[in-house]
Amino acid sequence: PPVVQRILASREPAVRRCAIDYLVQAGSDEAARLLCALFKDESQAVRVRTFMSLERFQHPLIVDELTALCFADQTILKTSDELESLFRALGKVAGVAVLPRLRQTVEKKHLLPSGKARNKRDKLLALTALRYIPGDESRRMIEKLVEDSDPLVKTKAQHVLKATRSGLGSDVYEPVAEARA
Repeated sequence: PPVVQRILASREPAVRRCAIDYLVQAGSDEAARLLCALFKDESQAVRVRTFMSLERFQHPLIVDELTALCFADQTILKTSDELESLFRALGKVAGVAVLPRLRQTVEKKHLLPSGKARNKRDKLLALTALRYIPGDESRRMIEKLVEDSDPLVKTKAQHVLKATRSGLGSDVYEPVAEARA
């Protein structure tokens, strides 16, 4: 509706955040397009709120945009809070469709320039997404990271593995990729 367009055009981030819940509940193709536009909003608070709301709205366009955002060169410029919410949304919305890309990240086969700090950060972000992806393949990737040489990666992998085994934090939704198959 035109009202939503006016809300999204507002200069105030708090006003734009109000439209997110409406768009998620609308569940239409147009709502997906507008949510994808909010992924690139100038306000970090709006972007994070959008990522956090996505678990209730799964759409192929959103999966494609999230995947592109997570593995883009500009991702390195985002804050840790934004990255956490971005990868959590990726795990919840994309599910098993993103496992090959996460495997490349974990196995250091990604195309982005890497250093020790970057590699550690990539593994930690992959764990954030893997926590919400059901199945044996994601569990094997987590188990592999439990054996990582970096103590922080190892500790987070142990926590994620424990949480997924006990059912804590594995707010698993039916991934869009499986619905498309």
